[in-house]
Amino acid sequence: MSRKLVRKKDRDKQFEEALQNERDFLRYLNLLKRAINDYTVLVSSGDTPFGPCFTPDVCKAYMRAGFSVNLYGRFRCVYVAVIDEGKHVFEKITDTPQAEFISVSYDLKGNHIEMLSSGHDMELGARAGIQINGQEYSQPGCGLNFAVYDKQSDRVVDTVHFHTYADSILAKRPQDTAKELIKYKEDHPGVSIVLFTSPRIPMNNLTEGEKFIRENHVTIDVILHNLDKTVSPLNQYYDTKGIMEVLSIPPSYHDQRGVRRFSDFRSKNVNIVGGHRVTLNQPSDFKHTIWFVGGCNIFGIGTDDSRTMPSVLQALLNERCPERKIIVQNYGFFLAQGDMRGMEEFTILESLPVKSGDIVIMSGNKAEGLYHVDASDVVNPPRTCEVFFDLTHQGPDGYRLIAERIFEGLKEFHLLDGNVPEKQHTDHMDSNDYGFTPSQSEELDAFRKTLMDFYRENLQPVIGSIVMNCNPFTLGHRHLIEEALKQCDYVVLFVVEEDKSYFPFGDRMNLVIECTKDIEDRVVIVPSGKFIISSVTFSEYFNKSEIQDHEIDPSMDVTVFAREIAPCMHITKRFAGEEPNDSITRQYNETMARILPEYGIEFIEIPRAEVGDEAVSASHVRKLLEDKEFQKIRCLVPEATYDYLTERFGYQEDTP
Repeated sequence: MSRKLVRKKDRDKQFEEALQNERDFLRYLNLLKRAINDYTVLVSSGDTPFGPCFTPDVCKAYMRAGFSVNLYGRFRCVYVAVIDEGKHVFEKITDTPQAEFISVSYDLKGNHIEMLSSGHDMELGARAGIQINGQEYSQPGCGLNFAVYDKQSDRVVDTVHFHTYADSILAKRPQDTAKELIKYKEDHPGVSIVLFTSPRIPMNNLTEGEKFIRENHVTIDVILHNLDKTVSPLNQYYDTKGIMEVLSIPPSYHDQRGVRRFSDFRSKNVNIVGGHRVTLNQPSDFKHTIWFVGGCNIFGIGTDDSRTMPSVLQALLNERCPERKIIVQNYGFFLAQGDMRGMEEFTILESLPVKSGDIVIMSGNKAEGLYHVDASDVVNPPRTCEVFFDLTHQGPDGYRLIAERIFEGLKEFHLLDGNVPEKQHTDHMDSNDYGFTPSQSEELDAFRKTLMDFYRENLQPVIGSIVMNCNPFTLGHRHLIEEALKQCDYVVLFVVEEDKSYFPFGDRMNLVIECTKDIEDRVVIVPSGKFIISSVTFSEYFNKSEIQDHEIDPSMDVTVFAREIAPCMHITKRFAGEEPNDSITRQYNETMARILPEYGIEFIEIPRAEVGDEAVSASHVRKLLEDKEFQKIRCLVPEATYDYLTERFGYQEDTP
């Protein structure tokens, strides 16, 4: 090989590495300017090629790189470009934002290239497509997708997505997502991550339904504006009202942590409970959780609760491996704008109460170090059902096929075998490191599990907890503590520390100590600090009386307790009194019942202590204080509390 050719290869390698590592849009365009005559450059926009940072100077830099279309001001217009070694094979932008779709097919040195671009409004989903021989190289989100292809070596040199509608033009590559997920996996030992690739509506070998969808550019908006006509496969499943329900997006909001949550919603086909979509037929007794996190296909736009991917997978698990006791949760969402993965998915993922043995399933391309299920070929012929209901979304049968493929993948990866240790230590050697045979390794895992179970059941003390405001301490509080002690060796009492109650924290704390002196050997009393029922984690608690008709979301408080507080003291049970009257406390109890078991913490509601026919409560005592009914108060509180109240309020009993 000549020295000149070696130098050229070295230069090409250096250039390609620079291209692959560049994140600044303007510098990337300068590199493309050098590449435009030697490589094939493919560009496709999703949603919009233009955004607030796409200034006239940026547009000029884009055109200097070798493109002929001025993108300035072309908000939500659809754009595709194919430039082959400097030759403009195809470059087109729509004149108006209303145009929904551009599709291009191109044969390149024996390789088949398919390009697609679609804009959308608030009712539709964006799509950009760059496929080479069926392999997808575009990414979701607003902006421009680039793929740089080298014909000489027959390989894709670089793929990158630039978010043109962000505050700055941000770069994202497939490996960025993989790195974040691998870091997440390292931070959560024992948690498995499975990515899956969804199908896209094919360019050829179309079913009758797909032909109709393509020819008529069927989108969600088209369906909703033609409910009196048969315009999609959804008509075979739902009547007009049903179609409206499965295509409607329940209102959503960001909670205190910036996590996307849906408002609770009820309908025949779509139901939201606890901030996320319902998965049907979940077992009440479960050991591990499969968490679906992602966009519209995971949420299940276009289908009812029973036919979403999470619900179909739950049904398969219930039928084929019920002994695994796995529950499936749907944390999908459906938005019309923004980089879904960057702005939403990871925020949701970080908020989940995952534990060792759980599985996270997300949409994504194959990445080294992560499990991957390829469901893109479920559209390959022969097909007996319609996979899509519009240009960009799978329908009920499509979700079923993907879920079935995911189930097979979980089996293939041995993630349903049930032999995942409950806790993994980074300094623990893999059993194969000892030279054990596979069967010996399985026996060792089973033996370790037997020992851990024995420790939990026979040696480790059972520690329960109660969070109490004690405003003031009543016989109801004492009853709750005594009932908890019947099920625990020790009970930790967290006394709400924030001074926003009728009685000051110091007085409430002293009353708890005085009223539990006779059981102090089994009761630990701890101030709750700033992270248990506080203005930081659950501010609604302190104005309960004013918002009784509101729906609240106390999941942050419960999750912080389960994830950060309880493990410090090996707490495995949390107790609370039943709440028949207070809507806010009742919603808090319901949230604990939902979240705590996901962390291995049992939630137990204790029936209220009663005097006469009325439940004992601190709020009732405070009402009696207003009316100076001290004789009635005496029946509801311990002696120490009664003494405190009479001294504080200057009450003296009548003496004969």
